[in-house]
Amino acid sequence: MSVTGKIRGLQHVGLVVPDVSAATEFFVSGLGAEPLFSVGPIEVDDERAERYDVKPGCTLVSLAMLRIADGPNLELIQFETDTGDPTPPRNDQAGGHHLAFQVDDIDETARQLLKAGASRCGTPANVQGGPFDGLGWHYLRTPWGSYVELVAIPDDGIGFERGGSQRLFRP
Repeated sequence: MSVTGKIRGLQHVGLVVPDVSAATEFFVSGLGAEPLFSVGPIEVDDERAERYDVKPGCTLVSLAMLRIADGPNLELIQFETDTGDPTPPRNDQAGGHHLAFQVDDIDETARQLLKAGASRCGTPANVQGGPFDGLGWHYLRTPWGSYVELVAIPDDGIGFERGGSQRLFRP
């Protein structure tokens, strides 16, 4: 597959949250995030609304950029608007999403996130067989309803990696 230009990799993930300050504190206390900068409020005029694909006249209350370990940056954005349902979609709905963090110890990291206000989605799992063989994973919900997945990958890789030359990205 050919692409134009040089793709260097995933630079950041943007996540709309109901309260940037609370979400920042969650990622700082739960995952050791480093806040880099914040801006706002910014009134969203017609030109910005088109660029962001949001309703004209809303306000970008706050935007904060965080760094978490060796992964891409995390951009937290809070809008004030009179449209839409503020409840994030579930994983089984269009627009559903999760942020996955590779960790050394799922149980310990889950404890940190629970202390920061997360809730569990079931219990941690270890995949047996297939392309994900050996993968440990666990979903949690943030206090505002988004999903975080913790992933542990054995040193020798997961199922599909052991039989070929392709590898998943690892921070």
